[in-house]
Amino acid sequence: QPSLFTNPGFIAEFEQATGSRFAPGNYTRFLITGEASFQMKDSLIKNAKKSLLISSWAFYDDTTGYEAAQMLIAKQKEGVDVKVMIDDTVASSHGKKVVKMMKDAGISIVRHTDLDRSGDIWHVKVMIADDKYAIAGGMNFGDVYSHKAGTVLWRDTDVLFSGPAVAEAKSLLGNVWNKQVAARKLAF
Repeated sequence: QPSLFTNPGFIAEFEQATGSRFAPGNYTRFLITGEASFQMKDSLIKNAKKSLLISSWAFYDDTTGYEAAQMLIAKQKEGVDVKVMIDDTVASSHGKKVVKMMKDAGISIVRHTDLDRSGDIWHVKVMIADDKYAIAGGMNFGDVYSHKAGTVLWRDTDVLFSGPAVAEAKSLLGNVWNKQVAARKLAF
């Protein structure tokens, strides 16, 4: 039985409705638990050779936040270009110490504010490693997502992908990053 995703009419309608386009040659893998997602995120960070671009609603001041920050700082010291974008409003209440630690170590951090719609939050969660792999989904860098510690454990799904979609994700994040840097007149 044919799939909806092989029906050209359905694909065209979906592309028109979302403003996106389907592209061949991508690999995807669902990461349906915090443990699976953060094993992959940790591995991608530890194995990055040239760049890490991370967008997250928040980094938490907890085991997951500190471990991620320490790994990112180590990669920065190795010469990997590390950039982090987080929500400005949320950063005032979540992850103050972790964010300061990363900033003090020289990691470029943009605290996102929606330039067109005040009151909105930056809820985009994507990590791109070496322009080859990306993880997108619903998980922030915190114990409630990773299940590395704590008693409150949430359930969400991330998706690992590679292929041409990584360049599309980087273009999206790069455009937002550049607008934020220009609007704030940041030095990087």
